[in-house]
Amino acid sequence: MVDVWTPAAQEGGATTVESRFQKGDSVIAFVIFDHIRTRGVGGLQGLIAVPAKYVVKLPEGKTLRDGAGLLLAGCTALQQVEETGIKEGSRVLVNGASGGIGTAAVQIARAVVGREGLVVGVCSGRNVEMVKGLGADEVSSSFCRVGPVRVAGGC
Repeated sequence: MVDVWTPAAQEGGATTVESRFQKGDSVIAFVIFDHIRTRGVGGLQGLIAVPAKYVVKLPEGKTLRDGAGLLLAGCTALQQVEETGIKEGSRVLVNGASGGIGTAAVQIARAVVGREGLVVGVCSGRNVEMVKGLGADEVSSSFCRVGPVRVAGGC
């Protein structure tokens, strides 16, 4: 793996490039479609050349399947948080806070709003402590259950 996006460092007149990766590292990548389409290769190949900026090390003890799920959920959560326009001090509600996307959204929202902001998660009762541990200030496990009768104005 050649990390071409790492700035070159000067050492005694010679230019060296430091890499985030070592030979043999297991890596995962979220490759954008335009990169694959313009090169005529598929994303399901065993080996593919991609820019290093799309690649991260697979965490120790995790499978490639785990990594693929994390990339999809994490990127989805990041996009959702970015599109909301929240900023430092904002108040955020994350519905489904204990799911794949929700767990990432809670952590990303916490990082964006800072300690001045408020992150509230909604999840089932058995996951309340886990969601608090991810950075939610408050967690609700109360759900509005509506039967076959249509209720005007909410719960």
